[in-house]
Amino acid sequence: MTTPVEKTQATLTVREQELAAARARYNQLTADLAQVSARADKGDQRARFEQTSLNKQIDAAGHLVRSLEQQTAAAAKWHTMAKEQAAHAARLAAVAADVTPHDRWFEVEAPDHRTIRHRHSSAQSLSAALLPGYTVRGEIFGCDASGKGGFSVAAGHNLIAFLAAHGVKIEAA
Repeated sequence: MTTPVEKTQATLTVREQELAAARARYNQLTADLAQVSARADKGDQRARFEQTSLNKQIDAAGHLVRSLEQQTAAAAKWHTMAKEQAAHAARLAAVAADVTPHDRWFEVEAPDHRTIRHRHSSAQSLSAALLPGYTVRGEIFGCDASGKGGFSVAAGHNLIAFLAAHGVKIEAA
């Protein structure tokens, strides 16, 4: 059974081979035109007819090259998307296999700069589960069960240092 990544890789390979062949044909026609043009400049009438034919062939080959360049770029884009989707599915499977409870709230920044709250077991496992472009900004403390209220502490910061910086004194128990 072939995977979508394998299918898109096969399509991309075919498009790249077709593009290489079309470029080689275009380059060969251009070289032939240079030789024919040299003969036509010397007054060879047959070369003038060949020159007209080669110009038409070069024009057609140029259109083919441009079309195949667009198709190859699209195939590369689809292949990249298929690889990203497969990687994301693998990350989701790893997260699904994680049986630790999702009992902590985190702030996540979306690519469009919205802030979203998610419930998860750790910042690291949440980061692994997120789509590309989404980042964990911090953990929420003091919120209710629905995730409302509380305050955010940036990821990687110490909660006690954060509270001390904001005038909250912690006494040792």
